[in-house]
Amino acid sequence: MTELLIEKALNGVQVRFMRDSLGSYKFPREKIRKMVEAGIECRTIFPLRFPWILSNWNYRDHCKIVTIDRKESFTGGERWV
Repeated sequence: MTELLIEKALNGVQVRFMRDSLGSYKFPREKIRKMVEAGIECRTIFPLRFPWILSNWNYRDHCKIVTIDRKESFTGGERWV
């Protein structure tokens, strides 16, 4: 999926990538670096800070959301490949 996002960004499509720090802690930093180099705006939400379990644990949502051209949106809870 990241390769496709990078390809589209290099072809002029505005791509934004947002991830939750807890739910995607295994996501490779190398992929984030490559996406940023391709011009993709990458954000991490709810960064883990002590006492993280008390502060923002209940606000996490691992649902996948895609919005295209501010018109079409898709959501899902399963892994997208």
